[in-house]
Amino acid sequence: MTTRNYLLAVAILIAVMAMNLLTAFAVADLGEDTAALMSELEALSARQETLSARLDGVRDSMYYLASREALSAEERERTAAWHETAAQIVTRETGGQDYRAAALVAYCIYNGLQSTGMEPEAFLQTRQYNMGGYPVATDTARLAVSDVFDSHIFPIDDEIEFYYAPALTESPWHESLGAPVLEYAGHRYFTQAR
Repeated sequence: MTTRNYLLAVAILIAVMAMNLLTAFAVADLGEDTAALMSELEALSARQETLSARLDGVRDSMYYLASREALSAEERERTAAWHETAAQIVTRETGGQDYRAAALVAYCIYNGLQSTGMEPEAFLQTRQYNMGGYPVATDTARLAVSDVFDSHIFPIDDEIEFYYAPALTESPWHESLGAPVLEYAGHRYFTQAR
């Protein structure tokens, strides 16, 4: 989110507030049915609250981006290297399938890192993602990793963390987690272990 977008959001909020004031003056000048005009005023007020919430989201995004810009060059390099490794894993795990398949696997990795609190290298070792080497990452996988890890655009509301491909292997452990939340592109996805 850029400063320009933030200023645009502020301008929109100010415009809505001005509309609210004009509506209030119109009620006094027109002398029309006050109940109907008050209803319109309440609707405008609700829109103002929605825009205000969106503005808060824009502000939060700006803080997030500012914190990313504050990373040292070494941290940025390490993050970029990790994202490339994650994209390679996603490419391998999905066989280069479509964006949704890539985003689902990236989201499982993301949630796994969140729930374990591990550093990426230790997480990959524990979850056995580092077995067999990595292919060259596809642009689709890179986009999915960026969307999930950087923009927090998640492909599903459920916090999936585990998956497997039943056509390639049997996994009583995965199945012991309960019914899969989703089956997509040859994978079954399960929520986080509790």
